Amino acid sequence: TSNGVTRERHSTSNKVIFVDNLPSHWFKKEFVELFRRFGEILDVKFMKHKTGAETGYGFIEFDTEASGRMAIAELHWSVIDGRNIRVSRAKPSVAKLSCTNLYIENVPLDWTNDRLESHFSKICEVTSARVLINRRNDESQGVGFVHCKSHDDARKALLWFNKKHREKNGLQLNVKFAKLPRNKRKAHKCQKVFDKVQDWDNKSQCVEDSPKSHPESSKEGDVFHEVGNEVDTSQSKQNSSKQKPQDYMKSCGKLLEVCSKSTSRSPKNSRRIKRKKRRAKPTGKRKSTDCDSDAR
Repeated sequence: TSNGVTRERHSTSNKVIFVDNLPSHWFKKEFVELFRRFGEILDVKFMKHKTGAETGYGFIEFDTEASGRMAIAELHWSVIDGRNIRVSRAKPSVAKLSCTNLYIENVPLDWTNDRLESHFSKICEVTSARVLINRRNDESQGVGFVHCKSHDDARKALLWFNKKHREKNGLQLNVKFAKLPRNKRKAHKCQKVFDKVQDWDNKSQCVEDSPKSHPESSKEGDVFHEVGNEVDTSQSKQNSSKQKPQDYMKSCGKLLEVCSKSTSRSPKNSRRIKRKKRRAKPTGKRKSTDCDSDAR
């Protein structure tokens, strides 16, 4: 598969579409034939669900957005072999991947960190490189990481190795974006929500500070006696709009606290703490026997 379907997309586009609930007896050939009439296909990725009816699903990358729109409009929820297939725009999974860190496979076993860094420095700007070593025997595992200076440098290296020069000088390096650790993904998600709420709060403050369209009429009470309680409802809406960003800020703060706690506390430590509490806590039966002995 090319990088357009799997790794390089950082925004939703009609060029790349997602298809689900395909017949279980279908394979990649039938999948491509279904979408060939809509335009030139740049890349295909076909898979099958491992549970249930094992239906097929996959991604199609067209050369133009018009081809993707036509495929979605014509095939979405259409019936194929008794199954309603779903066709929609594919959502990129950017939050799970690093933008600057590359994961390298098929690294020669005699390569060191310096050798890996110097090899990639010929193509892009590299800040660091590391070959993974087996701690038991101190031998290379054949994989490593290269941290590039920017996302453009990482894309440049990825395209360079995966397209034209992959087998140059006898090397078969497989390069792709590295996955972010789970704790960083959680922190990134919480920070994204926090930034969104801050932006909402700033917009609401700008609206409050802006001049109103009828400043004089709002001051005069006799103008609104026919309307009734509209002034009171408008004020309550303003008060609720002021409170909403604050409530969301509090919830986001709690989310950040949960994320920080989840990264610092491991499940093993939490189990040990629960065991200690159970051992230290006296049972009700022991207390009753002590009371009975005293009474006797």
